[in-house]
Amino acid sequence: MKSMLSIFRMAASMVCLAAVLLACVPCGTGPMDQSSDRGGYVGTLETYGPTVLVDGRTGVNGESIREGMTVRTGENSSARIRYPDGGFCQLDENTDPWFGIRVDPLTNRDCVYIRVAIGQVFINKNLHCFETPDVAGVLNSRANIKVLRSETDLAVFEGQAETYRPSGVVVKNGEFAAFSQGYLTERPRRMSSTQIKNIPSWIYHYDFTGQTSAQGWCCIDGRVIESSSQDCERRRGIFSYNEKEVRERCQRRGWCCIDGLVIESSSQDCERRRGLFSYNEKEVRERCQRRGWCCVDGRVIESSSQECERRRGLFSYNEKEVRERCQRRGWCCVDGRVIESTSQDCERRKGFFSYNEREVRERCRKR
Repeated sequence: MKSMLSIFRMAASMVCLAAVLLACVPCGTGPMDQSSDRGGYVGTLETYGPTVLVDGRTGVNGESIREGMTVRTGENSSARIRYPDGGFCQLDENTDPWFGIRVDPLTNRDCVYIRVAIGQVFINKNLHCFETPDVAGVLNSRANIKVLRSETDLAVFEGQAETYRPSGVVVKNGEFAAFSQGYLTERPRRMSSTQIKNIPSWIYHYDFTGQTSAQGWCCIDGRVIESSSQDCERRRGIFSYNEKEVRERCQRRGWCCIDGLVIESSSQDCERRRGLFSYNEKEVRERCQRRGWCCVDGRVIESSSQECERRRGLFSYNEKEVRERCQRRGWCCVDGRVIESTSQDCERRKGFFSYNEREVRERCRKR
């Protein structure tokens, strides 16, 4: 009997061990599932060559690149991240950028952010933030960034780039500049026609034709249609191979005032950020006032001067000043009437003030 009990216990132990091991084996999910818990959508991946890795695994054509992901290319390989609102970022071989979404410190607008430790990228996009060990800045242009071991070379072919590390360097259309460890080592200078032709020529070594499915989804003027990425970009729409993603982002865009700044936004996003929204840019800019502090009925709230005036409050951009002047309210007898008031307002109106309503009413009847 004891031997039978021992055999039963051993079998039970084996079943438990098998269950634990099975729990540790990954389920049969594809690469798209692995990114479902990552941050905001950045763009759609296109690959060329044998070695394109996304967070250390093999990248898949058409998958979504999200905030916090690293895309790495090996020998004879390239990757292109196509952005939903137009433009792209292409990686040369042996390049390892990290992608994110940040607030541009120069304009306080959201921008796609790329951090490159080594390698070369070509960026074709308005408002694109970038950082390397040597320089950080914002592009509104077509530009080539080459990160070497001791310096970063920046060449601009359209628009301009402006840096905030080092501060205030502007590289204009057709100019080249070099940086090292946060310093400008070669001032912006005009490139020769040969340089303008040769520096970005590497992007044409990789043929992405046929690497991805031709049709995806495009949001144009609040409508979702089936489209190729090229046609969607030409029509200035928001593109992805993921229909659900496009439908979620396909909201008619207008203008939002947040903390005195006007940004382009959907009504839902503006509401989530507690901003003032309108499809009329002029209206938003007129109403988007610098915010300060307002004392209303003895309470201090954040407000614009116009809003505070409308509520008949006391306004200042100095919070301390408002709090000092924002007095507790009590009761005031003026011309035989009892009204709620601050002591200062009651005094100004030459009335009798107290925080005790009963006392004021008794004194007010005797007057």
